[in-house]
Amino acid sequence: MDFEAKSYTRKPFEFTGKASEYFGIWIVNIILTILTLGIYSAWAKVRTNQYFYGNTQLDGSAFQYLATPMQILKSRIIAAILFTIYYGIANVYPIAGTGLLAIILLLVPAIVVLSMSFRMRNTAYRNVTFGFQRDFKRAYLIFAGPVVASIIIIALSVFAEIQSAEIQNPEAVEEGGSGQAPFAILAAMLLIFLAFPFWEFLQTQFIINNTKYGTSEFKFEATAGKFYKLYLSAFAIAIAVGALIAFAVGFFSSFDFSFDMHESAMMIPFIMAAGIFPLYLWMFTYIQTKKANLVYNHAALGTDSNNSAFESRLTVTYMFYLYITNTLAITLSLGLLIPWTMVRMARYRAQTITFLTQTDLDAYVADQKEQVSAMGEEFGDMFDIEVGI
Repeated sequence: MDFEAKSYTRKPFEFTGKASEYFGIWIVNIILTILTLGIYSAWAKVRTNQYFYGNTQLDGSAFQYLATPMQILKSRIIAAILFTIYYGIANVYPIAGTGLLAIILLLVPAIVVLSMSFRMRNTAYRNVTFGFQRDFKRAYLIFAGPVVASIIIIALSVFAEIQSAEIQNPEAVEEGGSGQAPFAILAAMLLIFLAFPFWEFLQTQFIINNTKYGTSEFKFEATAGKFYKLYLSAFAIAIAVGALIAFAVGFFSSFDFSFDMHESAMMIPFIMAAGIFPLYLWMFTYIQTKKANLVYNHAALGTDSNNSAFESRLTVTYMFYLYITNTLAITLSLGLLIPWTMVRMARYRAQTITFLTQTDLDAYVADQKEQVSAMGEEFGDMFDIEVGI
């Protein structure tokens, strides 16, 4: 989005939380969740979200998290019951369990819509709530591809297991097992891999375009090509770095070391692991960081005549540094520094995002309040609960 072409007023986000404050909330949440066998986790989630929302500020005002623990607890109880039923059936009747899993996958689009609706309705800024349009038809059109592909892969996997068992039978070998299921699975996985950037574009577009602040709608203005460019860039860099690692391993193994060659060979997997893990973490960081910038920098709020936008300046280098140091801090502290890493990450993310508006923010919020009050809102929907699956 061209930020220079229009006259914007810059409103930076800010995170004011402190690790020492959140540590008290976090440790109490952990202890009470354990003592109540997980029941308190609903209250823990609300307290955590209220802390992070309440310490995320824009133009001097904090965001609000409005959900109650009972709403979350009910959804988690339902999810736990369904999971128990599925786990029991899958262990006793594996084929029936596979069919039940396919049914669950078919519910994924509806789950996404209901979850987003819950999340947005329980998020507010200056007493104006966000919203999400429940477009189930569009959700099923977008999520149908991955869901159907997943069901096909599951079915082919089951067929491959059955075929493998039959081939082990000499009579089945004489009859000639086809052995084509593994190739079909690989083909389906390759298709998913190639289509994934396009599907992620459709998913992002769907979520942003159906989100509202008051009565103003968000818009996503990127193209699918930008997602393909992102993943192709990450893939090309990963191949180049992987080739360097392979060259280093080959170069190392070519030396005639004074110690036993068996010991030398044993060191090669460690060298490869030392190179592959940072490569994997860097790829993850690169994709997540670039994708966050892509999404924020192409999201807009409002009409063309009164348009607001976002600017994200996350850097791959610093995010990689945060991931590495946060991982080390959590490992060396046996998990006690988790609150510090969460606050640290939230502060950096907030300080690199700016809200760009063409009008006075106070007047804009006041106008939204007036329109929402006139329109009214639908509360008490029995299905408006957070999906805890």
